[in-house]
Amino acid sequence: MDQPQNAMAVDDSNTQEAYPTLSEFLTNLKLSRYYSAMLEVGVADDDIPQLLRIEETDLRELLNSVGMLPFHAIAFRSTLRLLRKSQASPHTPSREEENLRASPEKKKIDFDVMLPAIDEIDPAHAPENIPIPEGFPVKDVPVYLRGDGDSKTISKEVLISHATIYGKNSTRALTPYEVAINEACVKLALHNPVFLADKGALLEHAKRKLLNDGYTYKRGQSRSKLNPNSRSGVSLRDAFKQRRNETAGKLSLDRKQRLADLEEKLSESITSRRQAEALVKIRAKEKNGTELQQAKRILEAIVKEKSKIGREISVLKAQERKHQWYEKQKAKKRTDSGFGEASFFGESEQPSNGHKSDVSDAGSRHEEESMQSQDSAIADCSQGQDSSQGQDSLPTSDSNTYQQSALEALSLAAIAAAAAEKSALGGVETRSRKKLRSIYDDAYAQM
Repeated sequence: MDQPQNAMAVDDSNTQEAYPTLSEFLTNLKLSRYYSAMLEVGVADDDIPQLLRIEETDLRELLNSVGMLPFHAIAFRSTLRLLRKSQASPHTPSREEENLRASPEKKKIDFDVMLPAIDEIDPAHAPENIPIPEGFPVKDVPVYLRGDGDSKTISKEVLISHATIYGKNSTRALTPYEVAINEACVKLALHNPVFLADKGALLEHAKRKLLNDGYTYKRGQSRSKLNPNSRSGVSLRDAFKQRRNETAGKLSLDRKQRLADLEEKLSESITSRRQAEALVKIRAKEKNGTELQQAKRILEAIVKEKSKIGREISVLKAQERKHQWYEKQKAKKRTDSGFGEASFFGESEQPSNGHKSDVSDAGSRHEEESMQSQDSAIADCSQGQDSSQGQDSLPTSDSNTYQQSALEALSLAAIAAAAAEKSALGGVETRSRKKLRSIYDDAYAQM
């Protein structure tokens, strides 16, 4: 069996002792910088046996003559001492020498055979000392010898620490996937500590174990190359877009429902505000301080609630406008690419120009009727205001009765105008609505 280049061992097939060269010795210690200086002071490349036999004081003098740094000199002398002991007892190598040896080759592990045994391992009930297989590179992890000195073991705490992949140098909370990977790595290492020699292979086997155990992934299934059923990147993007579109559509429906509820609340709030304003004016005329303050507090609460509802409506409408803009852009792209609605009709099934014009005329008539009803409501409000201004000579009781009737008419007109405008323009505030509101405010201001 061939020895590694930097090995320090005894050839059992030959009684003649084998020593490393000076160059190999210094390279193994990462002290190659002193090689030329050693040659200059007379040390040849094959003089390692002579260095082993010289006294400690002479060795120190030699190292000082080549200008070796103190720490490097300590490493040089200790390694020579180690080599001297190994040559004195070749059949009982020390632990330090064994740790210096590199693993000659990595053995391939049959993972499929190990899976049933791994699933039965419970880290909480594992033995405190785990035996290490023969040929394991013990320099990678701390190893503790048993009392008999024949077999090697590693403590469970050390093994778990070295097998942990995620969260060793971080205080953040681990994701469920990271926790599952750590648990799989620990089970693999408890079953066979050889996995600790290659953390990359350990991680790959842990991923494969989760896949075989049916782990529930965040995106439904693993996108790893280990999964033969994983979909391509294009299919994943398509599925993601589909889920995103479904979510956007659901959010749009929720917004529309919320907007309908808020508009109903806003209408009730406007009616309550008008009533509260009228009550404040009545209490002001009666000069009742306590009831006037109470009426003002009620009015302030209603105004705050109305403002809050209005702000929420504005935010939701802005979000809905943005969503509709995106939908129009997507529809435009589909049309430009030949996947619009027209592409799904045959030549005989495509709607004729006459049908399109009929639909357009019907829509125009609907808008005209809505606008006419809105204009008539505004005209009724104006007539009601003029009539209320011409009744100044009426008695007080008749005037109050007439004002109440006028307010009821204004309320009905406002509701009718709002409904007409909402059906025609989708609830967008126009100049006509602003004019109606100003007429409504003037009517209350003149009471």
